[in-house]
Amino acid sequence: MAGNPIVRNLQIFLIFLSLSATAMGKEASFSELTVDNHPRLLIGQEAFRDLKATVLSGPESGAGMMHNVIMETARKMVPSPALEYRLDASGRRLLHISREALARIFYCSYAYRFSGERIFLEEAERNILTVCAFKDWNSRKHFLDAGEMAAAVAIGYDWLYRDLGEETKALAVKALREYALDAADKGIWGFNFYESKNNWNQVCNAGLVCAALAIYETCPEFAERMIMKSVESNRPVMKLIYSPDGNYPEGPDYWNYGTSFEVLMIQALVSCLGTDFGLSGTEGFSRTGEYILYTYGAAGGMFNYSDNPRNATTACALWYFADRFGKTELLLNEMRFLKNGRYLNQRERLLPLAMAFSYKIDSEKIGIPAQVYSAGGITPIAVVHTDWTMSETDKYLGIKCGAASTSHAHQDAGSFVFDAEGVRWAVDLTREGYSELEVAFSRLKKSIWDMGQDSYRWRIFRYGNRQHNTLTINDADHIVDGRAEFTSIISGRSGKGAALDMTPALASEAAKAVRTILLKKNDLRITDEIIALPEKEANVRWTLVTEGRPEITGKGILLNAGDRQRLLKAKGRNAGIEYHIWSGNPADYDTPVTGERPITEGYIVGYTAKAPSGGRLILRTVLKKVK
Repeated sequence: MAGNPIVRNLQIFLIFLSLSATAMGKEASFSELTVDNHPRLLIGQEAFRDLKATVLSGPESGAGMMHNVIMETARKMVPSPALEYRLDASGRRLLHISREALARIFYCSYAYRFSGERIFLEEAERNILTVCAFKDWNSRKHFLDAGEMAAAVAIGYDWLYRDLGEETKALAVKALREYALDAADKGIWGFNFYESKNNWNQVCNAGLVCAALAIYETCPEFAERMIMKSVESNRPVMKLIYSPDGNYPEGPDYWNYGTSFEVLMIQALVSCLGTDFGLSGTEGFSRTGEYILYTYGAAGGMFNYSDNPRNATTACALWYFADRFGKTELLLNEMRFLKNGRYLNQRERLLPLAMAFSYKIDSEKIGIPAQVYSAGGITPIAVVHTDWTMSETDKYLGIKCGAASTSHAHQDAGSFVFDAEGVRWAVDLTREGYSELEVAFSRLKKSIWDMGQDSYRWRIFRYGNRQHNTLTINDADHIVDGRAEFTSIISGRSGKGAALDMTPALASEAAKAVRTILLKKNDLRITDEIIALPEKEANVRWTLVTEGRPEITGKGILLNAGDRQRLLKAKGRNAGIEYHIWSGNPADYDTPVTGERPITEGYIVGYTAKAPSGGRLILRTVLKKVK
């Protein structure tokens, strides 16, 4: 039997599981998940006592300020209108209800554990009863809804276990089994999140792990099987998403979503079982906190490439990375947000999770990150951040590579954002709302999630290459599978930035297309080299979306933002450069998607140039500070 390949493979698999289980220094201990061991999720009883002592002794610390935010927010939730089973406009999602339930139950459960005030217990229990009485958690249409709802009910059930009514606990166990765990086990979904390679895998598995750990003693064998199924489903996805450098393929907003739930799952496992089965040791995961830190611009917005909003949001998962990997500089912006009230205003639904880490961190000892950052992987980016003050002296440059066929991507290879003087001079337009687009696309019998070359998705005004800070040649779409890659990261006398090869995205229209983007002192300098195909000329459109109000002058395009000005000026030998201000209203174009709104974030400007068949064109563009 020793030579039997099936037996050998089984032995290897068991050894692999054993090594994984001890990756955090301990073997998994399911035997401790008993009826007497509640609460146990995320912050056990002993850890909570330490947390409480830290908060009470240091109210001005990061943990103390965050605690105050949670308590103040919880008080505003009491009482809240009853939640209703109501799908969104597309008829597909219950997610907005799941997220509201998670916020209410998590905040109020924390507030009760800390203060003992029954108003918080009663509010949390009322919401648990409400959502557990729903007909389902919409797993069949959109399992993300069930994933977030499962996390909400699991946390409330576990944290409040000793004081919940028996009827409430029974109903919670029933709902967690039927609406989440059984639904996952039986494949009651519209999309197989176990095999997905994006945030769905992280969010859904996190909710299921929390559910199984919370009610473990009611169904031990089933719960253990579901926990291990989620861990083994998540393991390869973590490697795909975070390796090698930690940057998130879908961009910063999806990092915040997927990684926050990844941390929720890891901490749930560690707190209950003493191990995360090696998940936190995934290549690149220890660096992913740097990625999100560097996506914060200097003018109050994010580097919002792909389907990401521009508004800068808090990132409570950074408290985990600061604690787990000893990198307090990751909290530079989080401490700013705490001090200026941003955490209170945004009501981040997973914020109580950060309390599991914040009480162990000295928030007074936070360093300043380096100026230049780069990361490879599925969607490579390079960033320059000059003084990290987030003031008018701070300059920010973010450059994106990758391909449009990546999840949530746009046709934006080679695009960039640029902040200076408190102005975003190079803007990435905010996405359209999914529900509205899905309604419009359903009428056309199209899907916005079709990432193919001929997809109707690329008719969406804000998604195409013509409305991004990149190159368009012969008015053609970018090749969606064509991956732009960095050829060098630059930090020296010539400036700070990167050189990149855009040829794969433009290969249908040019033999070569390379771009160098550099921040040098106050000015942004872009050099583009295009070699036309032998059989056709290359008509180049060079686009800039900007907050600056444009005015074409004899010197170029003057951009005005209050009392600040920059000049966009281009040079190219025999290029026939002509400056343009293009319309930002989709209705002015031939094929707008129904219901698209005109852009309000800025203006679309730039210039056109031409290279003859087989010819070489070098364009040198400067965005120069005037005043």
